[in-house]
Amino acid sequence: MNELVYEDEIYGRIIELEHKAKALYMNYSFKSRWDNVIGMLSVDDRKEYEELMVMWDEIQDDYVGDEEE
Repeated sequence: MNELVYEDEIYGRIIELEHKAKALYMNYSFKSRWDNVIGMLSVDDRKEYEELMVMWDEIQDDYVGDEEE
């Protein structure tokens, strides 16, 4: 798979999960740290979000490494 397409898919899914978490947060109308907001996602969605964030961080680290060369 084209690397940019792969990155776009990861980023797109991260955004979808964040929007889902924000909608849940707005429905409960209390202030919380972002971790607590993400914690409102289902166990499966939260696990997927955490895995995607690890992949996203690795991709970003690759870009930082390229810029330093």
